[in-house]
Amino acid sequence: MKSVRAPLSREFHRPDVRAEFERVRRAVKSSLQECDVDEATQRLAELGDTLDAGVARIKRDLLATSLCWNEEHQALTAWICHQHERMGEMSQRVLEATQQRAGDAALELRLAAAALYHWGEAVKWSIRRERHHYQPLHSILARTVKGARHRTPLRLVADGRGRTVTIESLYFRALLLDRFGSGNLTRQQIEVLDAWLWEWTPALTAVRAFPGTPAFRADLDGNCGLREGERCAGGHSLYLPLAALEARRRDVIRELHHGRMVPAHGCAADLRVEEHVAVLDQLQRAFEAAGRDNTRRAERFPGAGQRLEVWVGLTEILARGVIPVPTAITGAWRVAEDVRAAIESRDRNHPALGLADDPSRRYLWLTDVSTTGFGFEALGRDAAGIEVGDLVGWKKLPGMPCVIGKVVRRMPGSSKGQVYFGVEQLTDAAMPIKLVEEVGDRELSENVYVFVPGADASGRHDAFLLPDNVQRDFSTFTARTGKETFKIRFNRTRNKGRGWALAGFEIVTASGTAAAQDLADGLCSLPALDFLPESDSEQLDRAWS
Repeated sequence: MKSVRAPLSREFHRPDVRAEFERVRRAVKSSLQECDVDEATQRLAELGDTLDAGVARIKRDLLATSLCWNEEHQALTAWICHQHERMGEMSQRVLEATQQRAGDAALELRLAAAALYHWGEAVKWSIRRERHHYQPLHSILARTVKGARHRTPLRLVADGRGRTVTIESLYFRALLLDRFGSGNLTRQQIEVLDAWLWEWTPALTAVRAFPGTPAFRADLDGNCGLREGERCAGGHSLYLPLAALEARRRDVIRELHHGRMVPAHGCAADLRVEEHVAVLDQLQRAFEAAGRDNTRRAERFPGAGQRLEVWVGLTEILARGVIPVPTAITGAWRVAEDVRAAIESRDRNHPALGLADDPSRRYLWLTDVSTTGFGFEALGRDAAGIEVGDLVGWKKLPGMPCVIGKVVRRMPGSSKGQVYFGVEQLTDAAMPIKLVEEVGDRELSENVYVFVPGADASGRHDAFLLPDNVQRDFSTFTARTGKETFKIRFNRTRNKGRGWALAGFEIVTASGTAAAQDLADGLCSLPALDFLPESDSEQLDRAWS
């Protein structure tokens, strides 16, 4: 076996260097059972340092060229992810052998830190959508918590910089990267988040009891990532209070207001300030959502494998989805067994996946469903142009109301060439209503918008989906429903995205209703008052009384 101590090139942009590193890594893996724990730990540490230094050299180029990535960039990113996965598995393998022999506690902490670090790095560089296996991660922390060593300070070199960390902070760094790196943030934004997490190490400290404030929860006896709120059933869980993280998020905002980037050095400091602002907004939304009453994530169920026509943007949804158009029911809404088999086998040449569709239409496959949203996968051109924040609509069956949702996640699908979309449901009962915009007594325009009925029977959650430039303070809108006419004014924005807003409204006046008629009759029956000259003060007092 070639010694790890022999100098390995760190020019990982070259395929031959990557191949040499893999050869050495496989040799180290095969020798782990033959050498003692001290030597295995040393070899893993040297190999990990080489990988970290090599990735640090090419990281800036990868982060700077994400808009024009080619297959070589994709292959390099996948290679980095794969190497960190293998390094994490090897570290965990040696760690388990050490614990079985009741080895040195300091050595165990070094191996645990390496396993957690490489797990987090693999999540950062992952380019595919997959279900992670979290139990080994939870087991590492659970063992150190049991021995009261989870907060022992450790020195670790990451991204070329020495850092003081704990097993607990590395554990929550990995889980936070997993939570926010699953389609909500771009690769540049994930790098910004990770740079902050290294700075926020003291805040990555958990408590065993629910703090009663917004918190993320890690179930150490389960196989899932971070969850929100208190655990209903019994079990071994840890809670990460978000107040400390929110305080540090606000510290970053204050530094940006003074023109200072956080951190001041490294790849993240060279990225555009827009990337930093996007991460701040994403963290704010996540922290606020964790503090709501509905903190439990809705359970997901497999989709029916339906191939659905999807409309993107408010204009397209109105033209093809909301406004009724006579449509014949066809077999396009049903998926035959041969189509399902073609999808499972990734057979792109199957005739079922080459249907002669209208090129102006796009079709997505429904993969999973929950009470709050949907998961879709798209192939080829059907995914083009759909981004996070877009409005999408579809019908489960012809004749049913249009379902409208907001794209909250876009990431690589389960296989090459596929894209996965996570969609938050806004309404499953969209209704078109024509509104006439007015300024004073002058009518400006007449357009059809989408009325979104709320769940509350009182109507206080009712809203309209409309272009984001329609909400003008000086405008009112007239809506006619049957014999009734309502004049409304838009107020609070309840949700928004690229080019659209979900706006609440208030009724300014209404005509044609019984209440309006009673009010008019009451005004007509009010007594007339004659005010006498000011000199007759006694009669004036009686009038006021």
